[in-house]
Amino acid sequence: MILRLSIRQAYTEAMPIHPLFMDEDDFNDPNVTENNPALDAINRLIESATPRERAAQCKLDGNQFFDVARSEKKDRAKREENMKLALGAYVRSSVRSWMIAQADEFLHIALRSLVAVPRKFD
Repeated sequence: MILRLSIRQAYTEAMPIHPLFMDEDDFNDPNVTENNPALDAINRLIESATPRERAAQCKLDGNQFFDVARSEKKDRAKREENMKLALGAYVRSSVRSWMIAQADEFLHIALRSLVAVPRKFD
């Protein structure tokens, strides 16, 4: 019983700083975000993804927000909020896709110019 109580107590004490229970004000508060192992783990997971994976995830997020907005019939405010979230996710996806295309084009041009440079071998 003592172990169960201490686990429950530790869980309830950690709830305000866990990303699942944080709101926008908490994310802007440096006292909450600094030295937050769960938030650090999520950020490392996001940063470990390739740009293409991030763009694809943004598109999937946008699709989910759009589906939720489309299914919301009664509450106009919720529907509009989910449409805004979907639009933001689509914009992030398209910006990332554009950046990937620019990087690919730059790399292609750079590699082509390297191959086209005549070399003198002695």
